[in-house]
Parts: sequence; structure tokens; C-alpha cells
Amino acid sequence: MPALLSALVYPGAGQFMQKRVVWGLLYAIIFTVFLILSFVMFIRGIYDAFMNGTGVAEVLHLVAKPVAACAAIWLVNVLDAWWVSSQRAKNTDSSAPALH
Repeated sequence: MPALLSALVYPGAGQFMQKRVVWGLLYAIIFTVFLILSFVMFIRGIYDAFMNGTGVAEVLHLVAKPVAACAAIWLVNVLDAWWVSSQRAKNTDSSAPALH
């Protein structure tokens, strides 16, 4: 469930569900910064394309790195939430008494 929250709601949501507030804030803040940077670079590129006649390739070049950073942060966030959930489930299962 935490990995699903992080994947579908917002990066860091799964970590908040796991009571890992610092990691949740870290993922949410870093993702938000790169998301805003992506939008700013996109608007700047569209403005430059409109005002200076630059092409679409320049706009895509400006936006590619921040969007790639957003995707990487999102992926690491989801994998982190999934990994911690699976480790906690494994630890919970292994501590249960065996039934004979």
C-alpha cells in the first residue's frame, strides 16, 4: 500500500504512511522543486520559442533534465516505499511463532 500511495498520490506519501516523516518530506520537497523547475523551464522555452522563433527541440532540451530528475526521484521513492514495506512484512512474518 505505501508504494501505491507514493506512485499514485505524491512522492513521499508512502513514507508518511510508514511513519518515516523525514524521508517523506525529503522525497516530497525534492520532487516538488524539480517539478516546479520543469514547469518554469517549459514556460521559459515556450516564451523563447514564441518571441525568438526557436524550435521545439530547444524547448525539449531545456525541459529534459528536470523531467528526467522528476522521473528518477519518483522511481526511487516508489522503490524505497516498496522495499521498506517488504522488509517490514518479512520481519513481521519471521517473528510469528511457527504452528506445528
